[in-house]
Amino acid sequence: MADDQHEEVSKKVSAEEEIRRGITVMRRVVQGRSRGIILDVCWNNQGQLIEPNGHTLTSFIGALVRNEIPITCDDWRNKELNESKEKIWSEIKRCFNIEEERRGFCMKLAGKLLRGFRTFLSSKFLKDADGNFVDAELPKKYESLISAEEWEAFKSKRQDPVFQRISATNRERASSPAYPYRKGRVGYGRLEQSMLQKEESSETSLPAHVLWKEARVGKSGVPQEEVLHVYQKCEELSQSLSPDDTKGILSRALDVPEYSGRPNIPEGISHCQLYLSSPYYRMVGKGKVHNEPEQLKNVKLLCDPVSLVVLERMDFPDPVIKIAIEPKTKADIDKMATGLVKLAQEGPSFHFSRDEEINQIVIEGMRELHK
Repeated sequence: MADDQHEEVSKKVSAEEEIRRGITVMRRVVQGRSRGIILDVCWNNQGQLIEPNGHTLTSFIGALVRNEIPITCDDWRNKELNESKEKIWSEIKRCFNIEEERRGFCMKLAGKLLRGFRTFLSSKFLKDADGNFVDAELPKKYESLISAEEWEAFKSKRQDPVFQRISATNRERASSPAYPYRKGRVGYGRLEQSMLQKEESSETSLPAHVLWKEARVGKSGVPQEEVLHVYQKCEELSQSLSPDDTKGILSRALDVPEYSGRPNIPEGISHCQLYLSSPYYRMVGKGKVHNEPEQLKNVKLLCDPVSLVVLERMDFPDPVIKIAIEPKTKADIDKMATGLVKLAQEGPSFHFSRDEEINQIVIEGMRELHK
């Protein structure tokens, strides 16, 4: 229990330190650019950001989004933010050697960092130890980032009884996760890179359950018994499952659906599922993807196993309504997740995501078309 409390304090401190670090990194990167220094960015086989310069890019994006996007922004998909997003991406490309296809990753990361900043401000300045609202003045250290009007609007939202009730419910729900992540702000990509370097391994990736277990080892260096139980179950499954099985070993051991945020090392993951995970993209190639009718969503058979076929991207209307949802009971969480994934696969205009600030699932769709 003491170790958990220590780690929670460390996370809060590191969040504030990361904000200060972002400003320092931004200045250093911009100064380097003026001298003609453009930083390279590296990615692992799963498209995750790694070192060198992975943390630098993350801090740089965090500083950019805190400067360009107001804290009153509740919807990262709002088209009114397009100009600011374009400016953020332009600044990233001016300072880093980064491909255009990485834009989506960077914008998603920017949205996540903005939500983290908003959550930090709420927890640090607008809540007491019991989670009750505190009417605080705009912190002087953030006056360069936040206007007085934005701060008042931000506080007003958090005084709303509905918002407070949802926050209290989600805070209680998130207070005791079954398998808490113990590596602070280090993502799975950099954690995996660090593990491979430490082992001096020639491999380029690790099994998902190995990475999952390491991510849940705290300062004591000893994983919880529950974590070890899941890991041992994964080891047993790895000896019995077919390589063509479409559900990952870790997901089977946890008895949950596949989630895009879970470390998705290609063990037990079919190539079709990996490459055709979104109905927005229709690319098959690199000699790896096979046409498997049961795996394809919203498409016809495309090509033979070794051909490269690129079809024109289809344009779908943006969602026009959003609403927060939650299952009636904890037992319904998996059922709800499975249903949402199926709806998103079959309906390109249906989206769902987790709002980090209220810790609740938000669905978006085309009004009655998605009822």
